[in-house]
Amino acid sequence: MDGKVQPPQHQVFINFRGDELRNNFISHLVDALKRYGINIFTDKQEKKAENISNLFKRIEDSKIALAVFSERYTESRWCLDELVKMSERADLGKLKVLPIFYKVPTESVKQLVGEFGDHFRRREWEYRSEQQMIDRWKEVLARVSGKIGLVFDDKSLSESDFIGNIVTEVLILLEDITKNSQAVNKLQERVETSSSLNKNSKKPLKVVAQPKVAVQPSHDAGFTGVYDGFPVRYGNHETKGRGETSSMTNNTKKPSKSSKSNVEFNGWIS
Repeated sequence: MDGKVQPPQHQVFINFRGDELRNNFISHLVDALKRYGINIFTDKQEKKAENISNLFKRIEDSKIALAVFSERYTESRWCLDELVKMSERADLGKLKVLPIFYKVPTESVKQLVGEFGDHFRRREWEYRSEQQMIDRWKEVLARVSGKIGLVFDDKSLSESDFIGNIVTEVLILLEDITKNSQAVNKLQERVETSSSLNKNSKKPLKVVAQPKVAVQPSHDAGFTGVYDGFPVRYGNHETKGRGETSSMTNNTKKPSKSSKSNVEFNGWIS
């Protein structure tokens, strides 16, 4: 490993009618995407007789899905089921779906008319006992075909140029996805860093006991006391050393015997 971030195994999933397009348009599109280093997945890479759930997993592994609508698209239930899965992932914000209309009018897909609609009505009859699924197919066909996509009718440009346009759109989408992913990662890093700092700052408070002050009452203008061995002035007098009080002036009267000396107060003297 060189330490570089590797792209997902399948960045782009291609949804299409295989019998109609696999050996012409889709093969050319796949080659063009690979030339730009884009990872792609088509059902050709899935083993025969595998369950469609494996294809659903490939869709979940992808960042972009190309829904290639063609005249015979609705011949295949797998195409329709894949489209439902793609729409669900898009609703979750996990997948970008780009509709591509290959030689089929957008109205045919939206309104289920023309040859596209005829094939769909055959599926309706075939699966008439699964009305809920049929309604879901109609819903996602209308929603996905309503997105801004790319249309090819072989009149305005060549197929080669049309494939080039698809590659350009895919590269733009991948760039946007990468930028958004990097922004989310940076935001997550900031949140984790902030959370770590807050956790480290929550230190227990240290409770410090306050020193005791011995106070000797006096009958003159002040009184003396000792605060942890440092001179403290009370009125006109001060203390000199730890446990040693200064003598009072000559006119200081001695306290009476009934007076209590060396009264201790736990706390500050105000």
